Amino acid sequence: MSLIDNTLRDPDIVSFIQGQAEIIANLQAEVDALEAKGGLKPLRRAKLLRREIKAAEAKIANARDIEARRDVLMGEGRDALLRAKLRGEEVEVREVERAS
Repeated sequence: MSLIDNTLRDPDIVSFIQGQAEIIANLQAEVDALEAKGGLKPLRRAKLLRREIKAAEAKIANARDIEARRDVLMGEGRDALLRAKLRGEEVEVREVERAS
């Protein structure tokens, strides 16, 4: 990653993370409402929803790990590739070996 463009992120991963964050926020609001209601049934449902929140948080962490590993593998081509994706261009990545 270059120092100048360290905020340049893959739009697909960013939109996935934003979607998961929205899901977490909605689930957390539902958990809060259920806990405020009290009673055995609502508390059981809140416990199940907390598991769903943890699963969504794990998906976000996994997406960030994938992005970091991919960025390392892409090396110098990373910035040009992401800029093209941000412009809406269709991008194809190929791995090539060259004999030296």
